[in-house]
Amino acid sequence: MIGKKPPMLVTVALANRMGRLLGRPVIEAPDMPDEGAGLFPIILGDFNAAYRIYDRVAMSILRDPYSLATTGKVRFHARRRVGGGLVKAEALRKIKCAAA
Repeated sequence: MIGKKPPMLVTVALANRMGRLLGRPVIEAPDMPDEGAGLFPIILGDFNAAYRIYDRVAMSILRDPYSLATTGKVRFHARRRVGGGLVKAEALRKIKCAAA
């Protein structure tokens, strides 16, 4: 490929493989808007640097010996809360659709 630029968007025909945009993997998010004039349907950037997932509360485990006592089993209830947030907004860019 001497003298030729690689394509900007590469799609893969296999169902279990994702395409690439500018060398980065493409992930379709259903909560992003569809393409349209003046909308921002694409976010491009380094999500590892921009977004973090945190443990909000440590995991708690409750032993319940009464629910299944007739079968000789013990039931456990586990609870864990997580949260996430943007920590570095400059690592992401929204790409705007041009007016049609």
